[in-house]
Amino acid sequence: MANMRLFRLPALPAKPSRVICFWALGLVFCLFSIPLACAVGSLPLSPADAMRALAARFFHFPLEREILVYLPGGGIHGLSPETLILIVADLRLPRILLAFGAGGGLALAGVVFQGILRNPLADPFTLGVSGGAAFGAALAISLGLGGLPGGFGIPLAAFAGAGAALAVVLLISRFSGGLERETLVLAGVVVSAFLAALIALIKALDEEAVGAIVFWLMGSFQGRGWTDLALLLPGLLLGGAIACVQAKELDLLSLGDTTARHLGLASRRSRLILLTAAGAASASCVAVAGIIGFIGLIVPHLCRLLLGARHGPLLPAAFLGGGLLLLWSDAAARSLTADGAELPVGVITALLGGPFFCGFLARNRSPRPGDPHRRRSWRTLEVTPDPAGDPPPPPVGLKVRSLTFSYAGQRIPALEGIDLSLAPGELVGLLGPNGSGKSTLLACIAGLHVPQQGCVLLGDTPVTALTDRERARILAAVPQRTEIPPAFRAMHMVLMGRYARLAPWQSYSAKDKAAAWSALRRAGVAHLADQPLFALSGGELQRVLLARCLAQNTSLLLLDEATAGLDPAYQIAGLNILLASAPPGRSVLAAMHDLNLAAAFCDRLLILKKGRLLADGSLSELFQPEILEDVYEVPVTLVSHPLTGRPQALLGGGRKKAGSGLSALVLACLLSAFFLLTASPSLGGPVAIVDDTGAAVSLPGPAGRIIPLYAALGDTLAGMGLADRIIASTAADTGSPPSLPSIGTHLRPNLESIISLAPDLVVQMRGRGETAVRALRDRGMAVAVFRMDSFADLFSCIERLGILSGANQAAAELNASLAERLEAVRAAAIRLPRRPSVFLEARYPNLLGAGEGNILTEIITIAGGVNCLAGHREKLVRLSEETLLLLDPDIYLVQVGTMNKAPGHPADRPHFRALKAVRRDGVLFVPEAAFSRPGPSAVDAAEDLAKFLRAWAEGRGATEP
Repeated sequence: MANMRLFRLPALPAKPSRVICFWALGLVFCLFSIPLACAVGSLPLSPADAMRALAARFFHFPLEREILVYLPGGGIHGLSPETLILIVADLRLPRILLAFGAGGGLALAGVVFQGILRNPLADPFTLGVSGGAAFGAALAISLGLGGLPGGFGIPLAAFAGAGAALAVVLLISRFSGGLERETLVLAGVVVSAFLAALIALIKALDEEAVGAIVFWLMGSFQGRGWTDLALLLPGLLLGGAIACVQAKELDLLSLGDTTARHLGLASRRSRLILLTAAGAASASCVAVAGIIGFIGLIVPHLCRLLLGARHGPLLPAAFLGGGLLLLWSDAAARSLTADGAELPVGVITALLGGPFFCGFLARNRSPRPGDPHRRRSWRTLEVTPDPAGDPPPPPVGLKVRSLTFSYAGQRIPALEGIDLSLAPGELVGLLGPNGSGKSTLLACIAGLHVPQQGCVLLGDTPVTALTDRERARILAAVPQRTEIPPAFRAMHMVLMGRYARLAPWQSYSAKDKAAAWSALRRAGVAHLADQPLFALSGGELQRVLLARCLAQNTSLLLLDEATAGLDPAYQIAGLNILLASAPPGRSVLAAMHDLNLAAAFCDRLLILKKGRLLADGSLSELFQPEILEDVYEVPVTLVSHPLTGRPQALLGGGRKKAGSGLSALVLACLLSAFFLLTASPSLGGPVAIVDDTGAAVSLPGPAGRIIPLYAALGDTLAGMGLADRIIASTAADTGSPPSLPSIGTHLRPNLESIISLAPDLVVQMRGRGETAVRALRDRGMAVAVFRMDSFADLFSCIERLGILSGANQAAAELNASLAERLEAVRAAAIRLPRRPSVFLEARYPNLLGAGEGNILTEIITIAGGVNCLAGHREKLVRLSEETLLLLDPDIYLVQVGTMNKAPGHPADRPHFRALKAVRRDGVLFVPEAAFSRPGPSAVDAAEDLAKFLRAWAEGRGATEP
């Protein structure tokens, strides 16, 4: 052991002791769960009896005596050995195994979907797998395929539907965005919504199958047996095995496509493999169990909380946890009801999962001192004491020839005609303003973008001819923006830099872990090795990413503003680390915005502007004021650093004090505004009222532009002679000129149209469009709301509208005229021989009549009648035909208009023939506009009704439609 040395390495994210404890407890619990679950059911058994039945079934253990069980409805029943074996071994055991496998498969698929989509809410529902299975099962139930021999019809149809749905999602995403996570999620949502609509259509067309479809959608293992387990296992085992083997690739996919490809992963191919594997596993589970929610959502989070974010230990742990959770959920579904009935297991998982997930979200907080995530655990590894670690990579030069690249849909190239070279051992700074193409150039060099013209050569090999793994052995990169799963730990993040040096099925070796530890020490973050990334600051996280590049051990290093998140000391330290730890011949191409940092470290500069290479030369050649001012378009002053003698750039001239020119401009604007206000002809002084909601409505002058949101208010303004001030009308205001713009209905007016017309005043009737009134007032508009429940309200409204519009005289004249006409109607009504009872039908067949507090009641009373609904407190009373028969009115008023476009004569309606008012001499068809608009037309309605009542009292008949 002389050639061996001990390094104290921090534990990887899932601590070995915690993993061992989890698996030990999980396996023990699993072993005890099977006999315990076999004892649970509608016929309760003891675990010992269940174990003896299993031993008799599989190991021919003798079971001779009869056992006694308590029936759900009461009483005791004796089970023969044969019946006991049948219940436990042939009914409950396959169901228990099926529940365990389905739960494990759903949880494992949830881990994969959450890792690929980097979405904590992802599960088998996200990509339409469950929706496709539901559609396939619903279609099979509707077509009667459930009666096929063996019962394979519905599960096979569900599996086919799930597979087809996943295939459609992948095809849509591939043609839309190349299997990017955003397009995957959007495609999954669209496909799921479409399939839900198809399921609803099946239920609407086949009402007899609705019950069976709904029960299947809730998830259940009722009636499942060994054949269903045979259907589950192929997809579950194949998909689970592929997912576990691809655990390292899933770790890298969690970092995003750009970082994964920098580390050597063919991300699209790996994503497609993992999605197919997870889709096969979840489709198999849903096909045999139905839609079971929350298993694929909460179990991955729970296991991640216990074991960390590494998918190696996380995937099998999620399988175990999901299996146990669904196993006991099904046991509860079989035994909770007292009458022996069975609940859908999906209901149980939802009842358990909802509160748990809410509690999990409440607990999900930043780590505090003392939290388990902040504990450090160490273990000892024996590694070969090679101070240089891996052998140094061979030097590789970089050449870019006539490179032109354009993004899809962009007419102007992002890069055009780029020619440059990078010799081994050089540190070259890439300068340029934002949008000049620095990041795009680095992405083309890294092989992430394929140029339209030209090529990139690593040595003599085109970069596009290399695989992602081969490129990752030659060049490393720190992208400008990196999506980091916060639950990963620093040690594992650095360890992923070794992925390109592994065989496809190889796991990280002790040598890889030693190289990662060495990179952490060189980057100065060894003390953070066991910390989760969410506990690191931005600068600490950036240094961890630099350590990952060191662990990658490449000939070429690409830095895209890699030191932007560091303070000045760590910026200098970070670049010194890269230079000091660089093997002989390593080249560095660093995109920078800090000119002084570039001047301090770079051997040569490349300057980009608007996608073109503006200059390529040494520091002394390009670090000139005229060149930098042309690039950055700011004044530049160069000074010499007192210690190194290298040039330093001072940008701009500092903050300028505001001169007197701006003050003079502001003063001139204020004087101009004052002159315009004082020189404008006065439209009258300010006016103000209090409307019927208690709101104060103030205007700087009489309203010249008015919008009435209720037709009766428009009639009122027209009666005052202010029709020319109305600038808009509602859709129901049929009396308005067609030249006025329409602003929707009085209940839901178009706020944008109202605001665009810039009215001085908006008036509305109380109880109509209250939401729109609040919205307009919140935007600073003057809105007056008036009550129209009586003629007194009408007179008050007219008076206040006269104040707001400056037409006080016209308002007083209108009120006097209306009051005089009403008094004449009252005087004529007194001379009637008797006052008939009147019913006014506001709408049919939903019969509405005028009750207490409605101006319609006042119209009937003034005209000489008695409203048969006057005793009801509601303004509009809803009643049935039977109630109307009991009221037995003398006069039946039918409104004709938008609500009753073709009401028909009441005498022709069923159940109305017993009414005295049905006689045609007791029915009056009245215009809806007059009786439903509590404005000046209400007086017209009172006069017309008085004429009818007089004619009815004198026996001169009624008005026909």
